[in-house]
Amino acid sequence: MNILALLRQENASLISDMCEAGHQVFCIRDAAVHFRKLLNLPIQPVDFDENHAVMDMPAGFEFGETMPMIIDGIKDCIRDNKIDAMVTWTDAPPDQRVSILTARHMGVPTFEITHGATNTYRQGHFEYESYVDYVLAPGQHEADFRKFYGSNANVVVTGKPSFDWITQSENLKFSRNEARAQFGIDERRPVIVHAMTWRHPFSVWERDRDWGDKAVIEAHMNLLPICNTFLIIKPHYSQGNKEYANHIRNYCETAGVTDFAVMTGGPIVPLTMADLVVTHKSSIIVEAFLLDLPVVMFEFRERNDFSWFDGYGAELVADRGELYPAMARCLLDRETKERLAVERARGREYFNYKCDGDAGKRCVEVIEKAVAERQAA
Repeated sequence: MNILALLRQENASLISDMCEAGHQVFCIRDAAVHFRKLLNLPIQPVDFDENHAVMDMPAGFEFGETMPMIIDGIKDCIRDNKIDAMVTWTDAPPDQRVSILTARHMGVPTFEITHGATNTYRQGHFEYESYVDYVLAPGQHEADFRKFYGSNANVVVTGKPSFDWITQSENLKFSRNEARAQFGIDERRPVIVHAMTWRHPFSVWERDRDWGDKAVIEAHMNLLPICNTFLIIKPHYSQGNKEYANHIRNYCETAGVTDFAVMTGGPIVPLTMADLVVTHKSSIIVEAFLLDLPVVMFEFRERNDFSWFDGYGAELVADRGELYPAMARCLLDRETKERLAVERARGREYFNYKCDGDAGKRCVEVIEKAVAERQAA
């Protein structure tokens, strides 16, 4: 089977699973080169002809100028490479959306690997409906959320392939001690990881430009004399460039913040060091659950949809004044820690299905079955 994969680095394990199942995977050239180096697998590059005339678009909608090139490029790729299926990390942005619609127009089954695990960007409504034939969802939460808000998407619960690393990793305790030693952090010292998520105008912060980072930092400074906390601030990887990291670092130093570090890149190293994860409504919550870490999830706005998370392993905070007490309870109060540990057992399966390291394989099986049914019809 030939699969066109419009995927990101976080989906590398899924690409590996598709190749191991005997399928040929095609990616846009830059992504193909990257995945070849990363996985040492024969990912096939796809080139788009850039000689197509652009579409004249009004100011503010310039993103649409390249749509003819994308449509023709997807058509050529499907015809030339006899593509049987298309898989994308999301169908929300215009480029991915028009690619999916083009593939469907040509009769190719399409699949979305939900890149979030907690519906981060949806706040009691949907900005868009999914156009793919199948949404391969991390857990039952995705299916329930979509159904409640009236989505007609065809959701298949598989688990999230990019979380498979957690159950496949060995000796995490050793990794924790090794990581802490590398940063000079005593193994008994409480480490708080403040994980930022991606920020954009349609997210949960559109009304409140104070995204809560200051409240987390202030809570750390209040906890420091009590239990000697160390704070790791982790920007979302899409914003984790040197300039932004230096901006955060300079702010903290100017404000007199101590005992902290800014850490860019993936979540593995900070999570293996963590005793508490404090974040917005982000996928890293589920990764923390899988690593059996307590979580404080905060969202400072007049309305929220915490009902989807209540009782699944996170302390939920909607008021700035409650953030510090919640963080203190998670680190110091035995009853709170025991209650959250019980809740996390439910949260792991609700947000990530079986949590057995085989989510990628299940995704491949769903794709294989759907393609076979389409071809037999």
